[in-house]
Amino acid sequence: MPPLTPQIFHKTPIASTLLADPNYTSVPQSSIPRHTDPFFRITARTSSAVLETHFLYRTTPSPEGHLLLHCGRGVTGQNGIAHGGFLAAVMDEVTGNLIGATGLDEGLGMFTVKLDVGYKRPVFVGEPSISSGSGVEKELGTGTSVIVATAKLGKIDGRKVFVEAVIRNADGEVCTTAEAIFVKKRPAAGVL
Repeated sequence: MPPLTPQIFHKTPIASTLLADPNYTSVPQSSIPRHTDPFFRITARTSSAVLETHFLYRTTPSPEGHLLLHCGRGVTGQNGIAHGGFLAAVMDEVTGNLIGATGLDEGLGMFTVKLDVGYKRPVFVGEPSISSGSGVEKELGTGTSVIVATAKLGKIDGRKVFVEAVIRNADGEVCTTAEAIFVKKRPAAGVL
C-alpha cells in the first residue's frame, strides 16, 4: 500500500483493487507539482469539490491509466449528480495523464483537439439535498463519493493519439464514456 494514497481509496473496492495490482505505477497527487495543471491541482481542489486524486498507470500489455477521485457536492450540477462539464474535464484529465505518464508525448506535451463525451447514467455524489417543496432546500446534501476514470490507448497516427475513456461509480458501473484525440506539439514551436 503506497503511503501517500488517501485512505478513502483503499476503502472503496473498485479503487482498492487497482491500488493492489502490482502491474500499475502509482502517482500520488502530492508528487505532482501544483503549477503543472492548475485547474485540477488548484481551482477544483476545494473542501467541497475535488478532495483527493490519485493516478495509476501501466504501459504493458497496452497503455492504461486510472484517475481516482474523491469528490464532494461542489462538483454537482443537479442535486446530488456530478455536473456534466466536470465529468468532461475528468475525461480530459485522465486521457492527458495517460499520455504524459507513459511518455507518448515524447516530452513535448499535447493538445486535446477532440473530446466526444457520452453520458450513460448519472454519477451520484454524496447525499442529495432535501427540498421543502417550495424550491428551498432545508439542508444541504452531505457526503462524498469516489469515482474512477479509466483511459486506454486506442491508436497512434503520426502526431495524433487516440484515447478511449470511461468513468465508473464506486460500484463499477459505467456512467460516462469518451473518445479523445490529442495532437503532439511540434518541437520548439509549442503549438499545433
